[in-house]
Amino acid sequence: MSVWLAVLMALIRSLSILFPMSNRVQKLTSPKYTIVCCFAIFAFWFVFHVWPLLLLGYYWLPDNLNEEMCGDLPPEFDMRDPVFVYAIPAGTGFPFDEFANSWDWLIKLTTLFLYFVSVIAMVIKLRSINRKRKTLNSRNLDHISDNTTALITVMTVTFLVSESVTAAISIFTNTTGLQGTQWLIGNINPNWEPQPILHRSDPYGPHYNPSRIKNVQTLIGLLEFIGSVFGSSDDLPLDYFDDQYCMEYNFLEATESFRVSDDLEPVSLVTHGTSDMLKHFENMPKMWDGPISIGVFIDFDSQQVLQYLTDLHQCDEQFSRKVTVHFAYRKSAFQKECLIRESPKTNTPCQKFLRNKVSYAKKIPSPFFLYPYNLMRNLARKGAKSDLHFLMDGDMIVSNGMAEKVKTIANEMLDGNQKNVLLVRRFESEKGTVIPRTVSNLKVSMSENKTFEFHQKFWFSGHQIKNLPGWFEKSKDNMEVTSWEIDYSNTNWEPQPILHRNAPYGPNYIPSRLKDVPSTIYKLCRAGYTFHVLSHVFTVHEGVKLDNTIFSQAVAIHQHMNAKDRYVCVSVYPDMIEKEFRASKRYTLEINAEYPDTLEKCGEFYL
Repeated sequence: MSVWLAVLMALIRSLSILFPMSNRVQKLTSPKYTIVCCFAIFAFWFVFHVWPLLLLGYYWLPDNLNEEMCGDLPPEFDMRDPVFVYAIPAGTGFPFDEFANSWDWLIKLTTLFLYFVSVIAMVIKLRSINRKRKTLNSRNLDHISDNTTALITVMTVTFLVSESVTAAISIFTNTTGLQGTQWLIGNINPNWEPQPILHRSDPYGPHYNPSRIKNVQTLIGLLEFIGSVFGSSDDLPLDYFDDQYCMEYNFLEATESFRVSDDLEPVSLVTHGTSDMLKHFENMPKMWDGPISIGVFIDFDSQQVLQYLTDLHQCDEQFSRKVTVHFAYRKSAFQKECLIRESPKTNTPCQKFLRNKVSYAKKIPSPFFLYPYNLMRNLARKGAKSDLHFLMDGDMIVSNGMAEKVKTIANEMLDGNQKNVLLVRRFESEKGTVIPRTVSNLKVSMSENKTFEFHQKFWFSGHQIKNLPGWFEKSKDNMEVTSWEIDYSNTNWEPQPILHRNAPYGPNYIPSRLKDVPSTIYKLCRAGYTFHVLSHVFTVHEGVKLDNTIFSQAVAIHQHMNAKDRYVCVSVYPDMIEKEFRASKRYTLEINAEYPDTLEKCGEFYL
């Protein structure tokens, strides 16, 4: 419509110049008639496009449904409530719209022709008038030149260029049968990421581009107008298949065994993590006077952490004396065997490394993948240098002297034959406050509302150990470390255990963030183990959890949707026939087959 208004303006302007003495033309150029003409054009095109809406009706859908196109009626039409719709009867269509689409090139060509003819006629007349004006005013030095002709020429050229390009393309496609042809365009901007169709031989995007950092835009830059094609995440391997990981034990070994003249088995601090946990790994020897077993999960980018840990192991005396490091990684798509990786050679002098280790650690990329919690926890357990294992998350801080305080009672109750598990209470403190590491300081901090029971404000039922006042009463400074039995709480329970190497291990195939710790604790319950709370010792987490992070929520949703119901291979007791079962059912089958008599005691477990 705007194009036709432009044509109308050009036509009126041309007529007024060509016939300046005509009364009819002068009347046509008056404001009144100009407005009438504009409204007439608007009304025509408005009716042209929307008149079929006058036939819009209110219909009972089942009686007016085209069953050949839509198939049988859906079940909801059997309900008593009527279903009405607004619709236009079939066959009415939009004939004028169809005409406009099919003959769009002719309409554009018509407007171009009318505009061009009217403007050319006007320009010729204006040039004639200008020549006469120059002759009459040749001696008038104060005469100011008239740029009307130049202005009209610029406007005409602009209009013709803007309209003639689309008209030419429309004529070309309609006369050559190339309707639907896509036209090449230039790269719009460096952040552009359209969806392309391209040939196999066209350039590929660089593999090294970080995820979600202009990965599509980089390919567009290579091809000018071609983007990247993404595959389905469902095709990616999941993290609960046992044979998808390579594990290497004793990559770095502690130099001290911590077996002294008392003939007591030391308690190993067993933990795990990724390159994000380097700061916590480095602090562990300062707070744990005993063997430490760490499982590190790496990917291609974060494998630099092995070099860092090697340098740290060589240059930090406490770290090398106490810490044993193991690592695991996911196999590549066609990798059949796991290869032993030797410790990298250290070329950095210790003085330089210790001086710059903070900057070195920052250069190691953070991994971004589904982390196999139970697999890594089991890796650290199996590689521990003692038979007694304290399973702790890497970001917890232990109370003062805990390794020595629990040593005697752990040797008494965890000999590999008794089915006992010792539990260590957990707490969390507000960030920026002093972390309490003695019972007296813990009590003060809790009274000041700076420290709370672990996850007291989020999912407390999964972490609560009851009777905290009784624990404080039995944890006075003048009393020895003791323990007392408590009942298994619930199938979501995930306390911190100290247990023997012979105690059951958690299933490797449990999906990430779907009850990985509860599945281990539940297995201990089904195996007939009893739980005993330790006095005096505890751990504290810096920061109070109020909700799951966005990443944790996303992983949990993904795993619920894609992991727990995927099929995995399992040998079914007692006939050992290999079958495929859903991951959520495999665990139940194994537990019920191995420990059939404790279901009522421990309850039914669900992922």
